[in-house]
Amino acid sequence: DYTAAPTCATCHMSATPEQKVTHDVGERISWTLRPAVSTKLNMVRLSNGDEFDQPEGQALPQVGDEVKGAKVTQILTWTQRRDKMKNVCAACHSANTVAGHYKQFDDLVELYNDKYAKPIAGVMKELEDKGYLTRQPMDAKIKWTWFEIWHHEGRRARHGAAMSGPDYTWWHGIYEVSQHTYFKWIPELKEVVRKKDGNEDFANALLDKYFKPIAGHDWFFNGMGKDAIEKVRKGYEERYGKGSMK
Repeated sequence: DYTAAPTCATCHMSATPEQKVTHDVGERISWTLRPAVSTKLNMVRLSNGDEFDQPEGQALPQVGDEVKGAKVTQILTWTQRRDKMKNVCAACHSANTVAGHYKQFDDLVELYNDKYAKPIAGVMKELEDKGYLTRQPMDAKIKWTWFEIWHHEGRRARHGAAMSGPDYTWWHGIYEVSQHTYFKWIPELKEVVRKKDGNEDFANALLDKYFKPIAGHDWFFNGMGKDAIEKVRKGYEERYGKGSMK
């Protein structure tokens, strides 16, 4: 291994005192960060050498079961896969550092999932189901915006958290997810509904259904009262000095 800093191979392939070298680069991965909504992944290995991921919450076969034309030889749950990666982390880092990394990582992925990806996906499905959008990909501006939110900045945010890259997590990630959700996707949602109905009532109903119950969207619906603004000011001035926030 390269000794100045870890490479991709260091964490995903290389040996530790407790693990052998692996060429299965996904073996130590516990989240999938590729799709619109992330899930934790269990791994199923088969007697013919194939393997596949089974999202958390879906039924797992048992060792010895016949699946996809071969017998199941091993099940690696997402927690076991994570333990393998934690074992790699522990070669250089303390237990507290490793636990803190995964706490931040999980929190970020769940924030992205619950605050943005799941509600937007729910709205997009209803727009298709009720005829506001076709099922043809990329034939409306709002579809492209949603694609950029999850596939572009959403992936960057999640991968940034996985790799301890704060700039990618925040400035090139969640910041842009938020910006494009509030100031591009929501206006486009209203435009799509207005084009068909002549008003924005259904768009507002969807926002009330999918967004309003989420505490993190309070400011969008209700604005910020004096107490909230003062709390922000106090925190800012504690960090940067009195009078720094005008």
